[in-house]
Amino acid sequence: MKSVIASTVALAILAGAAASTAGRSAPAASGLRVQTLARIPTQVIGFAQEGRSVGWLPRRPLSVCFVLQDLRTGVRKLIARGRRCDGSGALVLARSRGFWLDYGASNLQKYAYLWTASPRDPRIRRVAFQSVAHDELLIPPVSDGRSVYFWSSPEDLTPGPLIRFDGRRSRRLTRSIATLQALSAAPGRYAYAKGVPTFDCAQEPAWSRDGRLIAFASGDGPAPCRGGLWVMNADGTDSHRVAPAGRNPDWSPDGAHLAFDASGNIMVADASGANARVLATNGVDPAWSPNGTKLAFERQKTVVIVGADGTAERLVATDAGQPDWSPDGTRLVVTKRSSPGLAIVSLDGTGFQSLTADYDSQAAWSPDGRWIAYVHCWGPHSSCDLSRFGDATVIGVIAPDGSGKKELPMGVDPEETKDSAPSWSPDAQDLAFARITDDSHIFVFKGLRVARRLTRSPPPLTTIFVRASTGRTILRAEPHGVVEALAVNRAVTAAIVRNGAVWRLELLSPRRRNVVLPRRPGPELGVSGETLVYRVGRSIFAMKAGRGRPRRIATAASTPVGLSVVGRRIAWAENLGGQARVRAVTLSAASAR
Repeated sequence: MKSVIASTVALAILAGAAASTAGRSAPAASGLRVQTLARIPTQVIGFAQEGRSVGWLPRRPLSVCFVLQDLRTGVRKLIARGRRCDGSGALVLARSRGFWLDYGASNLQKYAYLWTASPRDPRIRRVAFQSVAHDELLIPPVSDGRSVYFWSSPEDLTPGPLIRFDGRRSRRLTRSIATLQALSAAPGRYAYAKGVPTFDCAQEPAWSRDGRLIAFASGDGPAPCRGGLWVMNADGTDSHRVAPAGRNPDWSPDGAHLAFDASGNIMVADASGANARVLATNGVDPAWSPNGTKLAFERQKTVVIVGADGTAERLVATDAGQPDWSPDGTRLVVTKRSSPGLAIVSLDGTGFQSLTADYDSQAAWSPDGRWIAYVHCWGPHSSCDLSRFGDATVIGVIAPDGSGKKELPMGVDPEETKDSAPSWSPDAQDLAFARITDDSHIFVFKGLRVARRLTRSPPPLTTIFVRASTGRTILRAEPHGVVEALAVNRAVTAAIVRNGAVWRLELLSPRRRNVVLPRRPGPELGVSGETLVYRVGRSIFAMKAGRGRPRRIATAASTPVGLSVVGRRIAWAENLGGQARVRAVTLSAASAR
């Protein structure tokens, strides 16, 4: 007899409370009857069903990995092979074979082992592995009733392919998939949602003179970036793009215009980004004068001043760039180009005076005239090379006379810091700047002490693929947000999608439509025929895919475990104190079609 009972104690405990399939039932809010299919003397951490049976993972396995109960006879089989079972949840059934995950984590990653066993093959086997970074999702296996689909990966965080298990035999279905978000399967097809990471790439902040707004650029980062020129409130809210392209923005003193560089030219536009025009050709890094009548900019390692109407260009300094004005409008602080450091020069080009002799750049003069903020590059190499380990940039301040030089507190590993582009608040108390880690974001040094992040990476783009078991692509679609769950069969493709704080049930086939959900749903989404099933908290809902609105069909006594639908049977497990039970609702034949 191949079904092995690892412990007579476990058998007595787990088999002693078997319930018949004709257990007690109670009416649900929809008028449907909620039936108890099984009573379990321990809590469960995973639940699954297939046509003829239900299964669960005991929370305290007692050398039992999972329990399978025949719904016709009520007979339970305890699947184990003489060892304590490793399991944390996410059980699925393919006929009578169970697959489940055992989760873990290290300093570098989260991971999950996929285990399997069956009554005819009770030896517990580890058959696949999945690893992701801590900020990514572990994707549980899914079943079409006969086969199980799983996203595998090596142990070094390298993305791997989707594989299909037919019993213990496995077959690779796809190339390696990075950033998988959700997975679903049905007879003859499977679906997955692939995320395409998007990056903030926020750089070069510029504080408006009234302190209300910060303009910044997005670009030159890991693709795809947001791109373009952006404006947000000084607290980071209401971020919106004002121009499709642009770098190094600077506000006019009255806040009515933005200067920036784009395609190698100095541009001026309304604060809204409208009416952009070329002010000067072949230039970068524009800076408005304090009275708004002139702009200074860099052109081929020289500093040039031009009138706000684009006339009266004149050369101020050679071998210099990245100019910024003194508050009284009489001097410029610049970056020296042939030698390291910063310098100060008068508007007529006289009085060129070195301020620093280190690898410093991107100077910004404080509105009160007391300080000049700048970017300092340091490290073990003779020049600033941020691509090499150990070289980094930090924000420093120095008085215009060269005294009081200091670096601002980084609050992160100094060897990994890449801070740039300081911009003063109008009261000269705070500094906005860009910090590059795995992305680039805008931060603010509050009181020049504590850095607080203002911008965030946007949600990843998502593409949903539906493929036949042969590999042929049946459907490719882009939902409006991040996919949290998928459901697919021959009639329906649907997803639970999050867009900011809004959650939607998004139907992709048989026809596209969206249903806004009032609250965050659970991670489960099932489909049978044209009926979709999901939950919000303990409330379980069903909805016709082609028409109609969601209706609550049951309320679980505790958070449902493994909510799913097979045929007309919607089933889940719920924990009650130290015990559990399996509950089910059977849809009418008409409602399931």
